[in-house]
Amino acid sequence: MTQQGIEQLFAQQLEVWPECAARYAALDEAEHRTITFGGRSYQLAFNAARMRSATAKVDGGKVERPCFLCRNNRPPEQKDVNLLPEGSQHRYLLSVNPFPILPQHFTIINEGHERQTLTPQRLSDMAWMARNLQGFLIFFNGACSGASAPDHFHFQAVPQHLVPLTSWAPTDTLRLDIQTTDCAAEVKIDFRESDNVNVLCWLTDAGLNWWILRRRCHRPWQYAADGEEKVLMSPAALEFAGVVPLAREEDYRKMTPELLGDILTQCRNAEPLVDVGLGTGLKATREEDGTNVVQDVRIGIGFHWDQRRTLRFEGSMFHREDPESGEQWLLNRLGVEDYLRSVISSEMSGTSSVELLKAHAVISRSWLLRQLINKAQSSDQQLTDLQQYDSARVAPSDGSQTNVHIKWYDSSSHQLFDVCSDDHCQRYQGLTDTRNPRVDEAVEACRGEVLMWGDEICDARFSKCCGGVTEEYGCCWEDVNKPYLQSVADCRKDGSVFCDCHDSSILRQVLNDYDLTTSDFYRWDVAYTARELSELVERKLHLGLGDITDIIPLERGLSGRIRLLRIVGTKKTIDIGKELEIRRALSETHLYSSAFDVEKEGDGDCTTFHLKGRGWGHGVGLCQIGAAVMGAEGYDYKKILKHYYRNAEIKKIW
Repeated sequence: MTQQGIEQLFAQQLEVWPECAARYAALDEAEHRTITFGGRSYQLAFNAARMRSATAKVDGGKVERPCFLCRNNRPPEQKDVNLLPEGSQHRYLLSVNPFPILPQHFTIINEGHERQTLTPQRLSDMAWMARNLQGFLIFFNGACSGASAPDHFHFQAVPQHLVPLTSWAPTDTLRLDIQTTDCAAEVKIDFRESDNVNVLCWLTDAGLNWWILRRRCHRPWQYAADGEEKVLMSPAALEFAGVVPLAREEDYRKMTPELLGDILTQCRNAEPLVDVGLGTGLKATREEDGTNVVQDVRIGIGFHWDQRRTLRFEGSMFHREDPESGEQWLLNRLGVEDYLRSVISSEMSGTSSVELLKAHAVISRSWLLRQLINKAQSSDQQLTDLQQYDSARVAPSDGSQTNVHIKWYDSSSHQLFDVCSDDHCQRYQGLTDTRNPRVDEAVEACRGEVLMWGDEICDARFSKCCGGVTEEYGCCWEDVNKPYLQSVADCRKDGSVFCDCHDSSILRQVLNDYDLTTSDFYRWDVAYTARELSELVERKLHLGLGDITDIIPLERGLSGRIRLLRIVGTKKTIDIGKELEIRRALSETHLYSSAFDVEKEGDGDCTTFHLKGRGWGHGVGLCQIGAAVMGAEGYDYKKILKHYYRNAEIKKIW
């Protein structure tokens, strides 16, 4: 179907179908105005001809009427043309919508009478339509989310330039919803809840854009109200996208940004879905209670508590193949808040203070959403472990050969899913044995709250123990200044340090059973003989440095963490960074942190290197043990967050 063919169908229908033509003419006569909510423009229209649609029974239940989309029940004037998506078993009929919202409005009707249920094939058909009906936005209203015919499957199409959504500036919250991908199989949706979604798809130079709107309800409380509070509005896909038709003049007159925002917020579940990678070679067994049991899930990968466990998960499970290795990853898809309930139970103990649990829920939610947004922004780029090599550094004064090896790691290395389930991202161990109702209550108490810096959701990092001073972001990852991730003294007013804690009841709030084997995290000492250190570094780096004669800190962050370390060998010298690469090079797993001083005893083969360190982890952002102490001392979660993230604000985004 060409653009010319679409125009011809539309013109012919208005010519031979007077009732339909009259409704399109009414659109031209309708009163319009624009209001702004959340920085986005919404086009309001008063059109009494929409009364039938506004009051329709569209709750997905049994429909007591002849189906008006079946060909035998349609007006004789209503014509259609075939749409046959490539590779699909479905056949569709493109027809002019006789109850329009916009000056051109089409219904794409499934040829057979089937319920309005979305499937992967239907989503692929939708993608085909968006590519082939160029210039049109294709949308789907779920059976309980605004579909005027929940008993007969259909899409709708309108000119995309008439929909404000396509011109909205991409804010952080909008990026959480919109996914750009030409592969419909990659679109993040749980088909089990397709009755309660609106899906919009349109083509741009960047590819196909998908907006998935998960619904909390179909209609706001105002719909059933009486008197002045009543508003006859049932928002569906186009209303959320900025086109708001109102059938009653009184609703049109009293509509304000605040009222519209309240209605849209009530009806929408803005909580996005997250795909968590659990590992390769795994299978899930569905239990009678709807949960999934997975055996041999590896946790603590590369750390001293590395082990395999049988875990239980909520949400849906599916496999995705790694195109490079051919390995099948098991993925768990679930809502952000369900994910957080597990993360907080996995990262912390259910016996933690409620204020600590709430603080951690806010930062874990912020960190996760920042990853989703970053992934959406860079969806057209190859995502790898971030790494940088600095070739401008001068060689040592003794003229020996120097290599520079600077590397840092982040979750952008995950191409097949959003985050992994291990410490590389956030600990996510499903419905853990430590799951506690207090965790659920704490997460719900701060539902939808995130740390914001301006209009940006904060990349809220955290570590076990800062050692007395937190670190700047650039010391551990790319050289970027993040105003909310600055170095902070983790001290009380009297100068004593929060995370210098030996109270087992507090430590158990943060440290799980395998973490509790680490008791000397605040101040620690690791010693290697020269031979042990030489063998270790060669085993970890494979660079042929020879015998190690010295290790020299070259650059430190404000917490004392080393960001660049020189390792001097008899054959070669290397400058290594950043902090995690240093920790990996000098330990079989990881040093507790890179905040250490080097002391040498003896010389030659009898040399012993003492690494005298502070803290556990990278030290950026919230210090979990420090925050646990603050919670135990009566600080509320907002004060805890303001202590560690000095320039951030707490905002509720759903």
